[in-house]
Amino acid sequence: MSKDDSKVKDANAITFKTLSKSKEMNVEYVPRANQPFAAYAIGDVAKLPHPPRVSDEKDLTLLRGLSDSLAMRIRYHKGIANRPQSDLALSIMEALEKARYESLGSLELPGLNKNITETTNHIYKEKGYTQAISKDEVPLHEVIYTLARQSFCGAEIPEAAETMLALWRPEIKKKLGNAPFSKLVKSLNDPEKFYKAMRDILTRLDKDYEDEQKKQPEPPTEPNEDDQHAQHAEEDDNVGESDEEGDEQDGEEENASSAQEEQEQHIDADQSDIPADDTGNTAAQRIQKRNDASEGHAVHYKIYTTLHDETVPAEELATPFELKRLRAVLDHQLSAMGRIIGKLANRLQRKLMAKQQRQWMFNLDDGILDTRRLTQIIADPSKSARYKQEQNTDFRNTVVSILIDNSGSMRGRPISIAAMSADILARTLERCNVKAEILGFTTRAWKGGKSRLLWSDNGQPAHPGRLNDLRHIIYKSADTPMRRAKNNLGLMLKEGILKENIDGEALIWAHNRLSQRAEQRKILMVISDGAPVDDSTLAVNGSTYLEEDLRNVIGWIESRNQVELCAIGIGHDVTRYYNRAITIRDAQELGETMIGQLEQLFGDNKNRMR
Repeated sequence: MSKDDSKVKDANAITFKTLSKSKEMNVEYVPRANQPFAAYAIGDVAKLPHPPRVSDEKDLTLLRGLSDSLAMRIRYHKGIANRPQSDLALSIMEALEKARYESLGSLELPGLNKNITETTNHIYKEKGYTQAISKDEVPLHEVIYTLARQSFCGAEIPEAAETMLALWRPEIKKKLGNAPFSKLVKSLNDPEKFYKAMRDILTRLDKDYEDEQKKQPEPPTEPNEDDQHAQHAEEDDNVGESDEEGDEQDGEEENASSAQEEQEQHIDADQSDIPADDTGNTAAQRIQKRNDASEGHAVHYKIYTTLHDETVPAEELATPFELKRLRAVLDHQLSAMGRIIGKLANRLQRKLMAKQQRQWMFNLDDGILDTRRLTQIIADPSKSARYKQEQNTDFRNTVVSILIDNSGSMRGRPISIAAMSADILARTLERCNVKAEILGFTTRAWKGGKSRLLWSDNGQPAHPGRLNDLRHIIYKSADTPMRRAKNNLGLMLKEGILKENIDGEALIWAHNRLSQRAEQRKILMVISDGAPVDDSTLAVNGSTYLEEDLRNVIGWIESRNQVELCAIGIGHDVTRYYNRAITIRDAQELGETMIGQLEQLFGDNKNRMR
């Protein structure tokens, strides 16, 4: 590294810390070939593209612009509660938020505004937006971001953006009018008001988001509440059913048991002629399976049908080429954490290996002579408690199941952290001769699938129970070597996989898989970001239906004392559900958190869960 190179790095780091008003931040540089436009933070470390080897003003401006943008994000960005499930709405929301915090800095420092504009122009040229001939070639969120910056702080329109703006302007004007961001401009310094005003824009631009908002017209008032939980905290009175229907349901609760019997008879009759599925199970067998699954659930919890549920290996949901590509993305994210992860993984392995090797009981009357006590034996041969015996350990006779929430709210950084967690855990445990399996749970459809259609065709009986099609994914079985299953973890990054989450049934599924194992000790580790959510189920059963069932399932698992249960919350506190739980707010915390959790799990018997 040249002196000039070092000077650029040092000067940029000082500027970054000053702008972000975060002196504890450290700045690191990643190879430009890997991430030419990368600028992100992991914990207290900012990652920026490496400065050019040869001083070039254009490249230096690119670095400054990316650095300034990230500094403003650290300084002004607030977490967004109730993030949209729609990919389009989410991308537009993030674009508007980026324009907000960059504009706050630009209004204060005009030089920063210039850097970001020039950087944006360079990036748009590199992405080929100047050659676009149709709207499909230009993401809408990029257009919204450019227009928003112009409105918020008077930023110049980058030259490279003119073509894409010309393609999108007619539609944006039609949907948003001539002054689409006027309300946002007035609330730049008030994130809560800004986010509230932003939702009107999202509703006009994205039909799917508009459908989401019809079910919950009011955003949550507590931004720190769990995203999923907050989406449905007031849904009882707003979703699906009218007040008259609600009153009717209240009256029916007095005869809940008879109603359930009638419903089960109705469904059984409808399904009696359905042929066997791919697994060879007849309709009667599937209905019996549904009824058997009631063990562990809340008394009132019901499953309308299991006809369309599936348990599927990850490799059946994507082509080998796609899995390999997605795995490469995951590997890149792992490498971005640098040597930290490797060191922590090695440290964890040493601790676990030490635990499983040799443990001794001392001061015994027989066994192997304790050579440390030779002097005492010579001094007083009459004392016999000078022996030791190797203590039996159940470490090797252990299986660990990692159950990952594959819900839509986990998209982005949370699911990446979850996939990295599973990867590190499975590899480390495998090195220590401890078997580990990796599972995921989601649904096959948004807002109910074929199960809801069946319910509708049957006249929409009251209190149907769970109304969506489960999808339980096996990323890695306990007996499969990690080298053969590693590509499967990339599936979590695939668009369209992450949908709704019904946690209670997933926990019972994972518990039952562990119960069939021969190992003496069984550990179930859940990685999730909060409350269970399925729109179709909650709309007709009440907003707490799935949450209550989750609590009952957890209590059932812990009371049986066959499987040790713990949880890792990704960005959200899950201690309100699990007795043993910890929270990871960023990837930087990943290694230390897992080490602490596993050290407790593999500690002495007195430290184990009861």
